[in-house]
Amino acid sequence: VVEQIAQRAAEIVGEQVQAEPERWITLYEAADYLACKPRRLYALKAAGRIPHRVDGSRVLFRASELDRWLDEGGGKVP
Repeated sequence: VVEQIAQRAAEIVGEQVQAEPERWITLYEAADYLACKPRRLYALKAAGRIPHRVDGSRVLFRASELDRWLDEGGGKVP
């Protein structure tokens, strides 16, 4: 019974974690995350080579999209 309660509690916690949306990070936070200079991200954005969103004058990223982009070879020079 204790094991079933523990399993159900883990499921509930997992559902709550999944329900919380991933936050957007700024260009400077993304540059820190990727250990590169902000101007490189500006260049990749301008070339349409990196996943991003624009909100007015802000350029925003999601770390999970950056990870996927890197895993797919997005950081390679064509």
